[in-house]
Amino acid sequence: MYYEYGPMANHDWGWGVFMAVLWLIFFAFIALVVVRLLRYHDMTNHAGIEEGNSPKDIVKLRYAKGEINKSEYEQLLKDLK
Repeated sequence: MYYEYGPMANHDWGWGVFMAVLWLIFFAFIALVVVRLLRYHDMTNHAGIEEGNSPKDIVKLRYAKGEINKSEYEQLLKDLK
């Protein structure tokens, strides 16, 4: 069969497939960026870096995580009073 017009006229399906692949790569990249941002946001909120935490809450969190020892914990609480 011979087509005078349309995509089959020159058997030019290559560019359509190429553009479809480019769009898929573009949307995959956007999805990756969104997932990374959401994971980063989730990690910072669970690390106690939320707005509104008092200094005492932060000291308690650091002690619970083992970042400071008992004497440092008590000294920081005393300094904050």
